[in-house]
Amino acid sequence: MDTEQLDMQTTTTFYLDMQTTTAFYLDMLTTTTYLDRQFFIGIHRQRAELVWSKLKGFRPVLLLRMA
Repeated sequence: MDTEQLDMQTTTTFYLDMQTTTAFYLDMLTTTTYLDRQFFIGIHRQRAELVWSKLKGFRPVLLLRMA
């Protein structure tokens, strides 16, 4: 039960994070120059990798729950 609740919290956090990142990205597109945008895309990639590594860490928990 605790694992399921923790999983839900992480999923919720992930979706909120995605919404914030998307809103921020759209804002950046409308307000910045090309060079600033290129710099931001680099940061965006790093964040995506960070989220992906978090999800990878969760995969064993999901597999254990399914088993």
